[in-house]
Amino acid sequence: MARILSNVFNKKIELFSTNFCRLSNARKGSVCVLVAAQLPEEQIKRLAEAGIAPGTAVTVGVSSSAGDPTLYKTDEVRIALRKETADRLLVREIRK
Repeated sequence: MARILSNVFNKKIELFSTNFCRLSNARKGSVCVLVAAQLPEEQIKRLAEAGIAPGTAVTVGVSSSAGDPTLYKTDEVRIALRKETADRLLVREIRK
């Protein structure tokens, strides 16, 4: 069964639960493509300004010694996201 969610550009997309996961659940070193963000508009804008938008490839980096935040890398930027934010970003793993 599919669910319909809005991505950061407010376009309707169809998500199949077997193809997608939360960014916080992606394994260290895996490369994921951002599919949708379930965040307040202000946080979405901040991520977009940092170069993280739908279709962006994101590599999961290392976590802090306490486990939160985790470093994520794109071609342009490295950003540390807390688990609560990464939980609300849906991605599709393209390389493990």
